Amino acid sequence: MLRSFQRSHIAFVHDVIMAAISFPLALYLRVGDGVVYYAPHNILFSAGIFTLIAAVSFWYFGLYRGIWRYASLNDVIRIAKAVSVAVAVLFLVLFLTTRLDWMPRSAPIIQWFLLMALLGGSRLTYRIAKDKSTAR
Repeated sequence: MLRSFQRSHIAFVHDVIMAAISFPLALYLRVGDGVVYYAPHNILFSAGIFTLIAAVSFWYFGLYRGIWRYASLNDVIRIAKAVSVAVAVLFLVLFLTTRLDWMPRSAPIIQWFLLMALLGGSRLTYRIAKDKSTAR
């Protein structure tokens, strides 16, 4: 029981860290080195808000109910729902607070794909590693 509890917390921390880096990374992928011309407080505010929104969304959609070793299509669907809601809420919050005058409109789309890859890829890697260690 305790090990499962600890694993779910480790997974939660991992996912929140991935969420925190996804916004600045998506912005960098969109504008390249031009990101240095963006106001750092806008990027930090957006990344911080997104981290909080994503943490709530991930917990709400139950990303930590299953065991990563048995990751399945249902887990991918839960990840997609959680990421979609988190990115949509961030977009709405940023529109209401900054009118999105500083952010490229494609950044949330890039962030969605990036976060899906970061969360889904880590689960897939874990599953493959566990399958190989179990097969021995």
